[in-house]
Amino acid sequence: MLLDSGSPESTNAQSARPAVTGRPGFVKGSVTAQLLIAIAYLAFGAAFVRTNIVGPRNVGEAFAFAAIPGVAASWALVAVGLVSLAGAYGMWTGALWGWWVSFAIDLCTSCGSAYQLLKDLHYLDTGQITFAVLLVIIPLALILLPGVRRHYHKG
Repeated sequence: MLLDSGSPESTNAQSARPAVTGRPGFVKGSVTAQLLIAIAYLAFGAAFVRTNIVGPRNVGEAFAFAAIPGVAASWALVAVGLVSLAGAYGMWTGALWGWWVSFAIDLCTSCGSAYQLLKDLHYLDTGQITFAVLLVIIPLALILLPGVRRHYHKG
């Protein structure tokens, strides 16, 4: 049975799900970027926590994780991933708080990444630059696009 778009039943049923189809493409791209970096932070944090607790499985993993942060910093990265995931969910639902949470996480990680890049300016490699561009600069630039800000700051 199809419901009339003006009936109360259809309004309540439709408000339970966010209307993803009516959003501009750059808003969808920004939400997707926020979701992907949240997953990346969670994955890195979980890998660091596992390596700190269990230890490396082989020599290659020991070399790859030689400079991993301590247990507290690894759990902090997991927390950043969880907060970033909450912000991405808020953006997906169209909530203004989701935009602010994502903006705050992106701004903090951008400042931290800029500090790390400037601190190691003479020892930069392509991995550090790629990490900074993909996980920090692009999501921050996408969330600050005028159309994305206009979409979330409607009032």
